[in-house]
Amino acid sequence: MVRAMSLGLREIPDQSVEMPAFADHPDIHLLVDAWNAWRGSDLVPSRRNVNLCEISKLLNMITVFDMVSPTEFIVRYIGSSFMDLFGRDYTGANYLDLTPDAHRKVIRSKRLMAVVEQPCAAFWTAKPMFREGVSLNTVGACLPIAPTAKDAPMQMMQLMVLLEPAPFTSFVKKNEHVMIKNSDVFLAVDIGAGLPSLPVGPV
Repeated sequence: MVRAMSLGLREIPDQSVEMPAFADHPDIHLLVDAWNAWRGSDLVPSRRNVNLCEISKLLNMITVFDMVSPTEFIVRYIGSSFMDLFGRDYTGANYLDLTPDAHRKVIRSKRLMAVVEQPCAAFWTAKPMFREGVSLNTVGACLPIAPTAKDAPMQMMQLMVLLEPAPFTSFVKKNEHVMIKNSDVFLAVDIGAGLPSLPVGPV
């Protein structure tokens, strides 16, 4: 389990985050600006300082993961729009169980663990397949959050932004999992702890 105490979290003088051009979207800016305010001069914000009211307009497309281990990313919170898009509430599920195959599972694990092990921001693009065969272009961001309790795992907050309109769907709970495609582009950005080594190869 990755815990905040093991990261040597420290104060940093410059809390700006350089975002790539493909992530230049107002919703991503809102999340990153709020996250920067929550962390202040710390490397990573503490969960106690996270004020969800400041990003209330984004919560329908936010997911929060408990990063328990490289094989266990538990969905702590998932926004309502994901339930409409995927037809299922994934709260409590292991995100890696929704990865299409073993090779992509390894890549997803290494990418997302890097966000909390050597804390960084990450920005990505993807075209996941949603319900009824609908595939939409998306862009998103992943940001680390330190837990309040010493024995709790690090958390990761992820925002997904739809770049094209989604067809209206009413939420109908399905029993089967919908596999979630890996991102096509995944770019780590230094927040003060350096850049982690990320896997290369097909996603």
